[in-house]
Amino acid sequence: MSLTKINNRSLSGQVTNSQLPAGVGTILQHKVYHFHNSDPNNSHHTSVSTPGTGVGSGSGAWGRSDSIITTSQTPIASQFQVDITPVASNSLFKIDMDYYCHPFIQNSANIRIVRTIVGGTPTVVWQPSTNTTSGFGMSYQDSAGANDHHTYFHIQTYDKPNTTSSVNYRAYYYVYTSAGSSTHFFAYNGDNHWASPQHLTVQEIAQ
Repeated sequence: MSLTKINNRSLSGQVTNSQLPAGVGTILQHKVYHFHNSDPNNSHHTSVSTPGTGVGSGSGAWGRSDSIITTSQTPIASQFQVDITPVASNSLFKIDMDYYCHPFIQNSANIRIVRTIVGGTPTVVWQPSTNTTSGFGMSYQDSAGANDHHTYFHIQTYDKPNTTSSVNYRAYYYVYTSAGSSTHFFAYNGDNHWASPQHLTVQEIAQ
């Protein structure tokens, strides 16, 4: 049975979905930055049963050109960033990031997630465990028995920018110490080394 009158007054017109209040937990927006700034399918290949392969070869192996090798303790802006304009000022934002790294002994391949509201000051919304030297919480190994290792991390955090102005979320990379060997970020800098798909994802969630 449809509602046609309220207090004996006829109803007309229609209510669109955009006019209905979003329930708490509703995803209002979902934005993704894909590694290599490419279509997510670009890293797909058909060599299903071949363990060591990927798109391209040699120095043209997929993602290799985006490898970063650094000894910088100063956080540096990466290619991973998302611009998003909140629908509501009280929204909660969920930020997820996946990334590959190759730190060497007694070092840590760190990522910071930085939020910048247009015209405002950059603010760190996530960083690894840190001491007075730098961040050490991303795979630091204090052992001479492990010279280096390849690893893949997933970061998940939440933020409330409390604005409806444009917001930029960006990943910054840096290491624990500048001493010793360089750290590889996002891809291994070697021919015939294929990078894995990596992403920075931002979701706006109604509150």
